[in-house]
Amino acid sequence: MASLRPDKFEPVNFTQAQFQQMVAEQLRLRFDAVEAALPNGVDDEADSSKVKAYLQKDFYETLLDMGHGITVDGNYIESLDHLEQLVHGSKVEYEPVDPVLEVQVRDAVAETERVTNEVMELRALAPSVVADSYQQVVDRAAESIMQEIRDIDNIELSLPNYRLDPTEIVQERNYAINELSRAVEDLPERSEEVDQVHRKYKFLELNNV
Repeated sequence: MASLRPDKFEPVNFTQAQFQQMVAEQLRLRFDAVEAALPNGVDDEADSSKVKAYLQKDFYETLLDMGHGITVDGNYIESLDHLEQLVHGSKVEYEPVDPVLEVQVRDAVAETERVTNEVMELRALAPSVVADSYQQVVDRAAESIMQEIRDIDNIELSLPNYRLDPTEIVQERNYAINELSRAVEDLPERSEEVDQVHRKYKFLELNNV
């Protein structure tokens, strides 16, 4: 499979060791987040191996979809076989995942993405409102969460972000909800944008997000 190579985009180059380290770290973060989001966690060793295999395959497909932004030792990633060779030294055989477990894992991955997107949407709304207090509160909450998410800052890819500490996220987001709701209620006049922010936070509050 040939990789896209847009002229205007300068790919980020990894050494093979750096690439292996990045992949290992991302897979570890994803597994931690999914384990926390699954209804019963991942207690069984066999299930643990299957979940890791599912997340690995899913992440490799993501890397391939965005492969035009990455080179390893100056070479583009051309195929799944090539990627697996770079990381593992050989092709990987994936165990079949139980359909029920696969659905649970997919839902857990979607939930971590949803939480991340909600935070970023709220952060994007704040600058369009009138007061600095909105920006400061959202920045403080989002910054704390982003530290846990551990985004890959040095490559221009929209890779999914995991490693979410559920307890800390709930605390930070509840704080942001309370602060922003209070700030909105204190404003003498509400513009349409202010009402939009208020409705968004009320939705999160009512849905215990």
